[in-house]
Amino acid sequence: MRLSSIRIQQNLRENKRQKEVIDYSEQGNWLAAQYIMPFTYSLRIPLTSISSAKTQPAPGPATIRLALIKASIEFYGIEFTRTDVFPIIRAAKIIIRPPENIGISTELFHIYKHQGQGKNHELVESIAYREHANAIDNLTIYIKLIDSSPELIEPLFMGIRYWGQLNSMACCVKISEDQPRLEECAVPLTGLVTKIPPGPFYRSYVTEFRDQNITWKEIMPEKRQNRGPFKLVLIIWPLTINQRDIHGFRLIRRLIKSS
Repeated sequence: MRLSSIRIQQNLRENKRQKEVIDYSEQGNWLAAQYIMPFTYSLRIPLTSISSAKTQPAPGPATIRLALIKASIEFYGIEFTRTDVFPIIRAAKIIIRPPENIGISTELFHIYKHQGQGKNHELVESIAYREHANAIDNLTIYIKLIDSSPELIEPLFMGIRYWGQLNSMACCVKISEDQPRLEECAVPLTGLVTKIPPGPFYRSYVTEFRDQNITWKEIMPEKRQNRGPFKLVLIIWPLTINQRDIHGFRLIRRLIKSS
């Protein structure tokens, strides 16, 4: 394990001894992590088929939390992640600002599917499609953390190298203390407190942690769980369809303001 990660762990444990009770909802500062995505990427919308998958314009909250947990296991180890990092990631507030200009296209590819049962099964060639996105501009992820933990989380954002499938690429180019402008960020439909101005704002389902009581064993299950750790949330993205043709469509960021 690298020396820097050991020092971060020691500092965090010292802060925990000094402050036994932490109110995650009221304390803390915002961090903003900016990513460039030079290649196309595909983030399958929940409940869509693997062989006919539509993509989200940006990762959802649960995807971001799981990516941070994965990076933490690689950087700090699984035990420290379970005891110290996971509670912070679970309680953090996450807001997503999608890229300003996103092109979405549909790609066809050949697949092989199993047909039949038992000894009579065979591989049959078929065609599937999947939407891919190409972003012009940075993706920004805002996360609200407790005061003592920014140095713990910053290396994790730097360790995330892709969003969606492994054949994509992402690079965290900047991490700073910055608050989100809510009118240019994704918002849950149930969280809107103002009227949406006329216009076809892009909507999609994303996944989020079910609640603040999710346990480590639910995220890293040893056996099948009766209750899943995630819930579906309908998101309104600050994006509208600017252009559409037979190959796909283009999304342009637009402020969500009250009418």
